[in-house]
Amino acid sequence: GTARVIHTHLELFVDFDETVLRGTAILFIKTKAGCDEIILDIYQLNEDKMDISEYSSNDKLKYVVKQTPRNIGVNEYVVIQIPQKYRGRFTEFKYKYCDEPYQIDYNYAILITYETRKDSPVLYWLRSDQTSDGTHPLLITNNKFTYARGIFPCQDSPSVRFTFTAEISVPNNFNTVIICGRTCRLIINDGDRHIYMCFEMFPMPSYAMIIMVGSLEHLDLQHNVSLWAEKKYIEQSKSCFANFHHILTIAKELCDDVREYNICVLPPNIPEIDLSCLSMIFVSSTLLNEDSFLICSTIAQKVAQNWAGGLVTCTNFQHLWLNKSFSTFISRRIMYFMYQQNIIPDKMSFLERKTKLKSIKSILIKWIYGPNLRHMSIEDLYTLYPELHCLMTKSQGYLLATQWVTTETFNNFAFLLTEIKLYNNNLERREFLFHLYASNMVLPVAKLWWLRRMFPLDEQTCENRLLLLLLYIKNKWLEMIQPALEFVREYCSPMFACPIFRELYKLEETRHLAISGFTAIVEKKCKMLPQTIQEVAYILKINLKDIYILTSEESTLHVKTRQ
Repeated sequence: GTARVIHTHLELFVDFDETVLRGTAILFIKTKAGCDEIILDIYQLNEDKMDISEYSSNDKLKYVVKQTPRNIGVNEYVVIQIPQKYRGRFTEFKYKYCDEPYQIDYNYAILITYETRKDSPVLYWLRSDQTSDGTHPLLITNNKFTYARGIFPCQDSPSVRFTFTAEISVPNNFNTVIICGRTCRLIINDGDRHIYMCFEMFPMPSYAMIIMVGSLEHLDLQHNVSLWAEKKYIEQSKSCFANFHHILTIAKELCDDVREYNICVLPPNIPEIDLSCLSMIFVSSTLLNEDSFLICSTIAQKVAQNWAGGLVTCTNFQHLWLNKSFSTFISRRIMYFMYQQNIIPDKMSFLERKTKLKSIKSILIKWIYGPNLRHMSIEDLYTLYPELHCLMTKSQGYLLATQWVTTETFNNFAFLLTEIKLYNNNLERREFLFHLYASNMVLPVAKLWWLRRMFPLDEQTCENRLLLLLLYIKNKWLEMIQPALEFVREYCSPMFACPIFRELYKLEETRHLAISGFTAIVEKKCKMLPQTIQEVAYILKINLKDIYILTSEESTLHVKTRQ
């Protein structure tokens, strides 16, 4: 027989001082005859603080925590014994803050008291100084697939969907609590704590159980669409997402309506979060400076992914490519209708297809130009696949980058500078910079100096600034190492930090600067999150435990690298 969770009730206490979640999870379970146990997934939960009992009687239940090896790490789960005497037939659950009872068919309920671990990678705990406003700390759950089990014990599979109710206690100076994409409502003012509640009557998978607690500004973009962002970004976000109602209207015609939608703008140091939560999307604040086309394209993709992830049920995580396929199709249909309605100019459609060709090259390099095929370069493939060569070389950005690399005469140089200056579109500029960075030719500092004059770093989007800095580092312009490290300290998500440090570590001339710069970041407790620090430490082959609390000038003497 089998046992399945069909409803979950959470009561959580958010402890910013200890950086843990603690509380209880009440699981309502439907079981088949002959099934005397239930298996729940867990991850990075404090086993010493765990206690399991039958909900109605509060009788202790026998359980055992087990581990099985998997491809990466181990799989943790708890096996709970359910005696026959606790079973019955129940048809509804009445939640005191919900007008109508939940019509659920279950056989028993269990209560689990638990606490997360301080170092859990499932939770992003940002100190006040790590946020953009610098006034309040922030908690966001890292809901990549299979991480929901680190928030609460659950059956962490796409095939298991459940309704939920939740109450969460937070400090009284926090005004934003969102669970599973639903804005929570304040129900109790308890001294220095506030208790918020929310509920969801539509069955959702465990990976949609996102929790966010902070102090954010709020704007209503329309009657059912809310925008959440730090004060620093709220006005810019409002103008950037002005076209969101068009996307939602088209998505409603293609898919279905949603009663509530939340857009949350994240600080730049948080890694990009991909959700499959029906009523919420996260976007990075680095997106706000991009072209309206790229903003619309990104939002359409996230809306489509949320719809597919929320409504398309997969048997297991191996089948999630189905969700990706549906979401890709839907997002492209959304963009197609936006082109048709002239919300986005038609010329951008061609530019989108053109700029995405760079992924072809990166994929081929990764899988074909590998350790066993060192003799074959990506250029050799052009002889085998002429059509690929045509696709890659017909773009104006590629041709201009090739001319820029090869020209030596001043007349051509001056002409190309004029041509480059015409590149006012960020996507066109990105295409040009990408091809320039991908070139095998070494660029002299004189050319790079003129390039910096054409494209001042502080006037570029984050992705274009990243390409420029990578180009400068690759060509050993040592004067630009410090701006690169400053960029990483400000925009320290893995998307920006890892490529910069990887490029710095490649060159013998800059390797020590990468190590000293990273050591200073760790010691000064800057905005970089622990998860990102671990990724960069791996790139630099640094043992984090060997970084002493010293000044950045002294610290490099005490950093040991892995051989």
